[in-house]
Amino acid sequence: MALPIASIAKKLTPYTDSTLMAKGVKVNVPPGFEIVKNPDRWGLKHSYYSSSGKPVYLTPTHYLHNRDTSILITIQISGSQEFGIGPYDRSSKIGRYGGDRNIIGMGSYLGDSRDSAIVRFDVQKLEDSNADYGALSIRDMGKDHPNVTLYYQLNKNIDKLLGKFSNNRMLSLHKRYQHLVVITYFFKDTSEGLADSVIEQTKNIVMFEDRPKFKLPNIDLSMDAHYFRISKKLKRDSLQTVWNKGVIYQDQFEFWAEDCAFAIGDIVLSVRFISNETWPRKRGVSHFRTPQKDSLDRLAWVRGNTFYKKLLVLSKRNFSPLSLERLKPLNADEGFSFDFEYPVDDAYRKQYTQCKVMLVHKTNVGSCILRYYYKPQDRCKVDVAIESTWGEIGFQNNQFFKKLGNDFYPF
Repeated sequence: MALPIASIAKKLTPYTDSTLMAKGVKVNVPPGFEIVKNPDRWGLKHSYYSSSGKPVYLTPTHYLHNRDTSILITIQISGSQEFGIGPYDRSSKIGRYGGDRNIIGMGSYLGDSRDSAIVRFDVQKLEDSNADYGALSIRDMGKDHPNVTLYYQLNKNIDKLLGKFSNNRMLSLHKRYQHLVVITYFFKDTSEGLADSVIEQTKNIVMFEDRPKFKLPNIDLSMDAHYFRISKKLKRDSLQTVWNKGVIYQDQFEFWAEDCAFAIGDIVLSVRFISNETWPRKRGVSHFRTPQKDSLDRLAWVRGNTFYKKLLVLSKRNFSPLSLERLKPLNADEGFSFDFEYPVDDAYRKQYTQCKVMLVHKTNVGSCILRYYYKPQDRCKVDVAIESTWGEIGFQNNQFFKKLGNDFYPF
C-alpha cells in the first residue's frame, strides 16, 4: 500500500555520502522510504520523451522508494560548478564569459515539460532548499508514450522491472555556479492521489550548501571580460554579495541573477551581462567590419545583434528606445528602458519590488542589463540615481576596439 501522508510529515532523516559531500548537496530521507546509491553502470535508469518525440535516458545518482514501490523518487545531480568560474580565457566562450551551463540545462528540462503545468518558485519557496532557482513540472511523455518504465539492470542480460509509473512530477533545483539537481517523482495509479501531499512534505528533500569550488570573478575581471569599464567612484560602492535567487519570468533566463551590484544611496544598481549563444562561434570580429561570407553568416550576425531585444517582453508598460545622444556616454549603439515589478514574495534582496531597466547593446560586441532597484516610496530617487551615475559604467570606447583589431569575441 502507499505510504500514509501522516508518516511523511515526520522529521526527515539526513543522509550523505562522499559523492553528495563533494558536490555540496544534502539529502533528507522521508520516513517510510529507503535510499539507494545508484551504481554507475548497472543501476536504475529511466527514460522519457522530449518535446521532439525523441527518448531521453537518465541515470540518477540516488533513488528512493517506499515499501511497495508505488512511489519512487530519483535524484540526478548534473552540471558542474567549474563552468565559467575559473580564469577567463579569451579563446573559450564559456571560460571567457563565465556562462553558467546549468541554466541552459534547466531550460532544456523545462522545455520538455508541459508548459501549463510548470510552477516556478519565488524566493520564499526556495529558502528550504537554499537553491537559487526552482520549478515543479510534469514531464512531457508524448501522446504515444503515457507511461514511464523504470528498470533495474542486474547485469547485462537481466532486467528486473519495477513496473510502470503512469504519473510523474519533476522538481528542478539550481544553485548558481554549483550544480543542477533534478528530482523526479514517479507514482503508480495506486498512489497518484498522494502526489501533491508527498511533494509538499518532501520539498526540502535536497538542500544545497554554499560551497562554490572557485572564487567568483571580481568586478575588474568581469568588466574586462565583457569589454566594459567602470569608474573608481562607482566601484567603491560595490556590494559584497550578488543576488541570484528567484523566479525566471517568461523563461527569460538572461534577465535572472546578476554579475555585480552597487549601492547608490537607497537605490541598488544591478549589472547583468547577457550571455548570447547565437553569435557565430570561434570567430573574432571587429566592431567596424562584420564578416559576411554568405547569407547564413550574415544571418548569424543579425541574430546575435537582435538577441537581447527578446527581453522587452518583460516590460511592465511600454518600453522606450534610448537616443544615440543618450547612449553616447555608455559607448552603446542601441538601447531601451522599461519598468519591471516583482511580487512581494520574490522581492530583490527580499526588499525591493520596483525596478527601472536600461537594456543596452553594442553592435557585434554584446549586451548588458542595468537594473535600478528601489522601494515604492523611493520612486522620486531612482531618476536622480540614474543621472548621477550615467556613464560611470559602460562599454569601452571605439578606440579600444580598434586597437584589438579582429582579436576578440562577442559575448
